[in-house]
Amino acid sequence: MADPLHNARKLKIQSVAGPEYTDQIGASVHNSAMESGEPIPEPRRDMINPGFNPSFDHQKQASTNPSDSGHAAEKESAAKGAAKNAKEAAEKANKDAADAKNKAFDEEQKA
Repeated sequence: MADPLHNARKLKIQSVAGPEYTDQIGASVHNSAMESGEPIPEPRRDMINPGFNPSFDHQKQASTNPSDSGHAAEKESAAKGAAKNAKEAAEKANKDAADAKNKAFDEEQKA
C-alpha cells in the first residue's frame, strides 16, 4: 500500500543537507552542490537497467573465485612486503659490515 505522507516528503528531501540542518557544510558549498546535481534525486533505483541494478544487488554467498575476492591483491601486497623486507635486511647487513670494518680500522689506529 502506498504511503502518501512518505511520497509528499520525498519531494522535500534535499540531496545535500544544507547549513540550516548541519554546521558541517557552508552555504556556498551547499548552493553549488544543489545547482550542479539533481535537487530532488530520482527515487527509483532501476533507471539504468529496468528491473535490476547490480550496485544494489548484494552477494548471496561467499565468493570462491580468488580474482574477485581480494586474494590476488593480498598476495601481491605480501610479495611486495617480502621484497621490501629483504631489501631492508640486505641494506642493514651492508651497514653492519661497514660499521664493523670502520670499528676495526679505528682500533688499529688507536693501537
